[in-house]
Amino acid sequence: MVKNKEPYLIEQEYNRLRIELDTLHYPEPFRPDAIPLIQHLVSDLVATTTSYKSVSVRNQELSAENKRLLGEQSPMRGQIRSLIEENNRLHLRMIEMEDERVRRDREMKSVLGGMEKRVEDLLFVKGQMKKMMNRERMEREKGRVEDVEGDVNVRVDFETGLREMGVGVTVGVCDPVVLDMVKVMESRIENVNREKLEMEKMIRRYEEEKEVSEDARKRRDEEIKRLMNNLGKGFREEWVGEIVENSENDSRMEAMQEHIDSLNERIREIEIEKKACVFELESRIKEMEEEIKYERERNERMNREIKEMEELIKQIKKEEKSKLKEEKSKEDKRL
Repeated sequence: MVKNKEPYLIEQEYNRLRIELDTLHYPEPFRPDAIPLIQHLVSDLVATTTSYKSVSVRNQELSAENKRLLGEQSPMRGQIRSLIEENNRLHLRMIEMEDERVRRDREMKSVLGGMEKRVEDLLFVKGQMKKMMNRERMEREKGRVEDVEGDVNVRVDFETGLREMGVGVTVGVCDPVVLDMVKVMESRIENVNREKLEMEKMIRRYEEEKEVSEDARKRRDEEIKRLMNNLGKGFREEWVGEIVENSENDSRMEAMQEHIDSLNERIREIEIEKKACVFELESRIKEMEEEIKYERERNERMNREIKEMEELIKQIKKEEKSKLKEEKSKEDKRL
């Protein structure tokens, strides 16, 4: 094909290919009869380079998207972890509350059983007291009737015209102590019934607290499932059951490990604080030693200056005294 073309066309194609090869950093010469092969190879190379660039750009976009998704998943994973830990704490709290409720139910049932027995005993005593009071009332009424009707064989005193006083019927009067006992027992029955009502209210309150804890646990489970779904293929739905099932045992070990890590971290912080305090104390001691040294030197310098001043003052006083003596002697001589 190259041989059938005009020489100037071949030269144009050669120059164009030469420019493209120079652009591709290929300075080696080639023959004109290799122009078709080189054109084909250059076209394939350009297409491959363009495809590689587009794939690289797409790869960078996918990497950025993957990084963004991982960045979005990280806080969600942390939130899921915290929710799972909180869910485990709620489970443990519910187990403790259930054990406490069972224990209190047993205690309350025992107390209620004792109270019911006491109520039955008190009701029995109350019934016996009422029967005794009714019997005494019947005997008292019967005595009154017999007292009104009198005895058939009663004798009359002819002198006075009055009946002889016969032996009266002894009327049993209800003992006030018995009445007080009945009132006390009725009051005790009322108190026991009130205590029973209070305990029943307490049981209902514990049941309500249990329901509230159940609702909180269900909300946590639903929130965990929602976050799992938001993570997409990062988590599978069937993992939720495994995580919730295994997290109860793992959470205790994790909690202990976290506690140990926190203690170790606190020990490291204390060591750092200790080193900082020692360094600060040594620095402060060094500063104080420098200050003491400076003050000592300053004190010695001031003492020397004071001594020099004292010597100077003594010298001045001495000179003044001698001067006064001279003036006095001169004055005496003049007189």
